[in-house]
Amino acid sequence: MKKCKNNPELVVEYFKTNNVPIYTIKNADKKLKRINEKQGFITQRHGLKALSLNWIIAHKLGLKTKDMIITDKELDIYILMNALYKWYSKKEDMEGFDEKSQCLLRKFNEKNEDKLIKRLSIPEIAGLRNAIARDVEAIDFVTTYSKENAGSKKALEKMQTDDGANI
Repeated sequence: MKKCKNNPELVVEYFKTNNVPIYTIKNADKKLKRINEKQGFITQRHGLKALSLNWIIAHKLGLKTKDMIITDKELDIYILMNALYKWYSKKEDMEGFDEKSQCLLRKFNEKNEDKLIKRLSIPEIAGLRNAIARDVEAIDFVTTYSKENAGSKKALEKMQTDDGANI
């Protein structure tokens, strides 16, 4: 992220140099919401979910997708940072990125019901726990990075607009 200097285009280039498919779609949130997905890093999908994703990203049919990044035409550095963290975590074989765990995470985020938890097996609960942990870590990464950069940016602006910093 330091090399990208808060520039979303450089983050996109980083993904491309690492052979991560990245799709910029007009009104991505609206289109993805129909299939219970969100912008950012989307892990491999199979079946009807993959069929829907393939149609949204390329207007083609297919029952399998690869890991990918989907973002709106107007790039958001925070969504890209979150996607970067999740992609790198998966690349490092951290747990919680299997298709079943990601599906449970989407259901949990959507409903957040105790009924869902009660029906899960022990391995499913462990997978959901890991998926939640990766999601929280990605959010913490973005929050920490943005606080550090916002503080630096404000200090720089103060030095440029005022008569310098008081030492």
